[in-house]
Amino acid sequence: MDIHEQLRSEFPGLSLHKWYTQFRELKASQPDAVLFYRLGDFYECFDDDAKLIAALLDVTLTYKDFASEYRGVKQRCPMAGMPYHAIETYVTKLVAAGYRIAVAEQVVETAANKSDTRPRSVFAGGITAPAAGKGMVERQIVRIITPGTIVDGTILDASTNNYIAAVYVHEQHVGLAYADVSTGEFACCELRGATAVQQAHGELARLMPAEILVSTDAQRRLSGLDAQQSGLEHDLEFMTKQERDVLLPSERVARKVERANSTRWANGHITNVAAWRWESKTASDALQRHFAVSTLAGLGLQDRPLAVQAAGALLQYAQETQHSDVAQLHAIHPYTPGTVMFLDPQTRRNLELLDGMHNSTGSLVGVLDQTRTPMGARLLRRWVAQPLLDIAPINERLDAIEQYISDTVRRHTVRDALKQVGDMERTVNRM
Repeated sequence: MDIHEQLRSEFPGLSLHKWYTQFRELKASQPDAVLFYRLGDFYECFDDDAKLIAALLDVTLTYKDFASEYRGVKQRCPMAGMPYHAIETYVTKLVAAGYRIAVAEQVVETAANKSDTRPRSVFAGGITAPAAGKGMVERQIVRIITPGTIVDGTILDASTNNYIAAVYVHEQHVGLAYADVSTGEFACCELRGATAVQQAHGELARLMPAEILVSTDAQRRLSGLDAQQSGLEHDLEFMTKQERDVLLPSERVARKVERANSTRWANGHITNVAAWRWESKTASDALQRHFAVSTLAGLGLQDRPLAVQAAGALLQYAQETQHSDVAQLHAIHPYTPGTVMFLDPQTRRNLELLDGMHNSTGSLVGVLDQTRTPMGARLLRRWVAQPLLDIAPINERLDAIEQYISDTVRRHTVRDALKQVGDMERTVNRM
């Protein structure tokens, strides 16, 4: 049944407020995500989303009337919100906990926001408001924030790439693609033969992606890569102001109740993508449209069908979550893992290349990193994670290093100049 039939069945006889109907319509389009619904100066969450926010972020669970009184009884739903100017803090915590967030913004200009000179939310930026209309203020989901599709510099670690990867398996062969939506890096490979699965796990260990996309078809997934969901340990109820006022501050968030809550949200770093998104034609068409080419041969993908399927699925997912054509992914780099040293996940852990046994400062990259820019820090991590095998590029790097070691004045001059450089890579890709 559609959402309107569902609401009539769920609330028979009630006259629902327009804003609540709109909220439920938007929520139905992203049922696995937490919906942040812009309402004035706040982003509000309702129903079970509000309970989750209260449980995870210690935001007070309150309420809002969602329908007209029925037989003298007020109709209230749980609500929890945060100021629009503090949204990054809450988004960071939720994404770190593995959740997806759908941001619904007001997209119609009203008299109130037309005269508002305060800074807009980071997610409202770039929205072109259509002509003002009458009736319910129009809202749309303008961004879906997932662990692997964050582009906002205030949320990301400047020294680390935020990779999203896509993995597609066919028999003993594997297609793998990865991208950093914040920097524009986009690459793919195809692994064949008896060691393909082992190599794929090695590539994932090298990339350390924040999110991995897999097909809803279990036969097309690597073993161990299964999407997870989570729910509330305890159901929660809101309290009135009078009830909260007699409690200690730590007790005022919400009232725990001993009953099950069946709502589930997508959680973790594995994300299911519909099987049809990975189909050869769908994936190749997406890549051809994006790069404005009539054939994939010019991209070097003509003999990599599984790489095409993985890259096409990743591209479609990025476009869907960003609600844009992700123009920053302006090129794709097909590569062969054999040009760098293969290191399986266990070896990487034992060598402590990127992470020490106890903390990141005990790692090799932690010892080596004397970089002055975020771009340099990310490049160093990539170099450490994939040691070269070819002597020619190894010597090129050593020659470049030798020039700066032997010329102290130049070295200090360049380092001082680079200290003034911000994260140009991510800044340019946000424009």
